[in-house]
Amino acid sequence: GFTMVELAVTMGIFVMLTSVVLANYRTFSNNSDFLNVGDNIALSLREAQIYGVGSKGAGTECGTSPTLLSTFNCAYGVSFTKGDSVYTIFVDVDGNTIYDAGELIETVYLPSGISLTEIGGVDRVDISFKRPDADAIIMPMTGGLSGPRVDSVGITVENTTKKSVVSVTRTGQISVTTTNKSL
Repeated sequence: GFTMVELAVTMGIFVMLTSVVLANYRTFSNNSDFLNVGDNIALSLREAQIYGVGSKGAGTECGTSPTLLSTFNCAYGVSFTKGDSVYTIFVDVDGNTIYDAGELIETVYLPSGISLTEIGGVDRVDISFKRPDADAIIMPMTGGLSGPRVDSVGITVENTTKKSVVSVTRTGQISVTTTNKSL
């Protein structure tokens, strides 16, 4: 048998441990959501790279000249806009290396409280890949006008406590760096 004191102490310890676990669960969940965002962006870029240099057919003819039209001659890419909480995976049907209406494959929504806060000092960047090279075509855009291709770009996503930067270089290298924001 148990005495009432032993039962009360045991229940008190159980309640205290349960409340600590439940209080920290929300923080753990938010941190794991945030850590997944940078990795998911990198995976979306890698998916576009694999589709672009591989033999994924677009279901429509792509190319800039009639002699090069082919369903396997399409660039695939990802478009990021500063301040948004979404990004777009696209197939470049018209061959201009930027995302236009009608080229959407998928819109990816970021978790609540996370947004794209910086994109290499521009308003928008479109990163695409086209066979036979695995090199990235990085097209910055400001005010709706595309600028010249650049060699690298950093895409920054933030929440209230953490910051991740997804870096993409012209050679097709993709990396993710996550840090705590200084208060």
